[in-house]
Amino acid sequence: MRIKSTLVLIVLFALSLVFNPRLSFASASGPHWEFAGWYGGGFYPAVEFSNSDKNTVYLTSDVGGIWKSKNLGGNWQCINRGLGQLSVYCLAISASRPELIYAGTKEGLFVSRNGGGIWRKCHTLNGKIAFERSQSRRSIALAPQSPETVYVGTAGGSVFYSGDYGQNWKTLSKEHPLREKKPITALALTPDGKFLFAASASGLARYSFENRHWQVLKPGELAPVRDLLILSKSGEVMAAGKNVLFISPDTGQHWMVSKPLPVSGALINSISVYESEDNTLLACAWEKDWKGGVMLSRSKGMEWSAADADMFADTHANPTRLWAKAGGRTASVRISPFSPEIILRTDWWGVWRSDNGGVSWKEKIRGAPNTVGSDIVFDSTNNLYVAAMDNGLYKSRDGGKSYEAVFPAQKFQKNLHGHIWRVLILDKKGEHIVATSSPWEEDVNQVVLTTDGGKNFEIIRRGLAQNRSKKGTVWHEGYPRALARDPKNPNQLYLGIDGEDGGGLFISRDAGRSWKRSEGQPDSKAIYNGLAVDPFDSSRIFWAACGQKGGVYLSEDGGNSWKLIFSEMKWIFDMAVAGDGTLYISGSGKGNRASLYISKNRGRDWRLLFGVPEAEAMEAIALHPQNPDTLAVSTEHWCGRSGGGIFLTQNGGKTWKEITGNLPQGTGAAAMTFSPNGSYLYLSRFAGSVYRTKVGN
Repeated sequence: MRIKSTLVLIVLFALSLVFNPRLSFASASGPHWEFAGWYGGGFYPAVEFSNSDKNTVYLTSDVGGIWKSKNLGGNWQCINRGLGQLSVYCLAISASRPELIYAGTKEGLFVSRNGGGIWRKCHTLNGKIAFERSQSRRSIALAPQSPETVYVGTAGGSVFYSGDYGQNWKTLSKEHPLREKKPITALALTPDGKFLFAASASGLARYSFENRHWQVLKPGELAPVRDLLILSKSGEVMAAGKNVLFISPDTGQHWMVSKPLPVSGALINSISVYESEDNTLLACAWEKDWKGGVMLSRSKGMEWSAADADMFADTHANPTRLWAKAGGRTASVRISPFSPEIILRTDWWGVWRSDNGGVSWKEKIRGAPNTVGSDIVFDSTNNLYVAAMDNGLYKSRDGGKSYEAVFPAQKFQKNLHGHIWRVLILDKKGEHIVATSSPWEEDVNQVVLTTDGGKNFEIIRRGLAQNRSKKGTVWHEGYPRALARDPKNPNQLYLGIDGEDGGGLFISRDAGRSWKRSEGQPDSKAIYNGLAVDPFDSSRIFWAACGQKGGVYLSEDGGNSWKLIFSEMKWIFDMAVAGDGTLYISGSGKGNRASLYISKNRGRDWRLLFGVPEAEAMEAIALHPQNPDTLAVSTEHWCGRSGGGIFLTQNGGKTWKEITGNLPQGTGAAAMTFSPNGSYLYLSRFAGSVYRTKVGN
């Protein structure tokens, strides 16, 4: 059997070489990447303490996977090895085997038997076992003395159980616990193992293992229930209603109701209890609109006190805190099982720790980057600019060691805060900056312009569509993700917005101060990042589209008319043009194969330069500033899946080397660039901020 297995591996390896004979793979200890970004800047759904080591804690991200800390959050380490889905909404740690951890993601359940060292995907029942963002808060329950037995409440409102670590599943009952298909927010087993409780937006239900039946408890009165727990010592059941707690001393037969939280309209997201003979501390994380906090009680909710007075942000590690102040939506709270003085809380921007029972808090974010990148560029004076969804635009004067906010900078602004997509630096001093933007709270796309490096800026919507496109878009809405500059006329800019109802090519002839929709438009306006201008002829504009009419379109008259010049690859995500006119396009080729095409005669003929069949798409392209034979590309797996890689050629594509190296397992790069002297390659990840690696000559 061993000989046969070896022969099979040899055959498979040989086939891979036939498919792509020019690819070599770097070892795990290969090219070294160093962190060159900032931490925080995204949603952290859950944090959990180890039940065996007082210093070990785990943290999840809705886009970046899982981190582990062995010093109570002082430093976090990514533990995504084997974690195929990076949108992680809840964790459960075995009480009898603390190295056994389950992670609930949007594409199923993963299990680790070595404290997060490596993860394995459980069976998904053809997609039935999945979890939902902002809903699946505590949706995994483990049998205390049987670590192989796990219960899951799904996004579809069902409850399943497995007796073999998630390899095979059964239903407790054919009926949904709450009679509706709303996501199960939380599950909890009673200490004696007789009952299982399930919560959702519809209320609370209890399953009897003796009667094999679900019973809806106090229908309508409890709804919605966002979190649920059962105290291990007293057996009391606690369910989080809208802004009160429902507490039952007898497994749901009778209920008492706490006092409401002293915040009108607040919703309780998460509850945690420290239980001892002489000290019971209850903590509730709450939200109202985009605000939130933590409330504490030592009287089971009969009296509440706010625990949000002194919060000290780490603005050096997380410069977004200069405007994303403390007090945002609080997602989860956990009291250490070893001490009521130690409390952790997460919000939509980071994680905090209190060492004095909630009197004060310090942000503990180092090592846990959660930024979703969109663009990365240098100016001529070696200043680095990084654009990100949700975070804004940031500038580093020291190659990524520290950052300052360009915009937003100090406070929340309704017309600015949201996604920054693409960036152009129009002058040598880095003062004239044009960026594209989609604010959170307004259904518009816009351009942000500054001529003094961000001290003052102007929001420009003149000439752009009044609303975001909804038809024929790459994502669910049309965004201004493509931006290009005429190499011969620095005041002439081109903007690509995807969508048939208002999207298309827009032109500015005054360095971004005003825009006009081009008279002519390509047949497909579903554009991602693919927009370029011929360096020798400014009237030649290239437009790369996605979808059924995807391909490369060319205008030879400044945008007045268009023709399709390449259609072999229908999904094109990035385009780059070299100084000699060589064009590169990356995307998803035949069979969803990550592909890179090249044209050396300005778009007349194209050929496949490089492909990675294991990846769904090729996205970011980076061209070396001095050596035309050196370029880098990134591969991507969409929908939050991990496995993105980085590849480099230094001989014009004759051979390629994977240089993913020691990058934490995760997404690929949303954008990449070489430093002005070409010595470093920088990337901004779809999730995980900025990294850089040394590039040899």
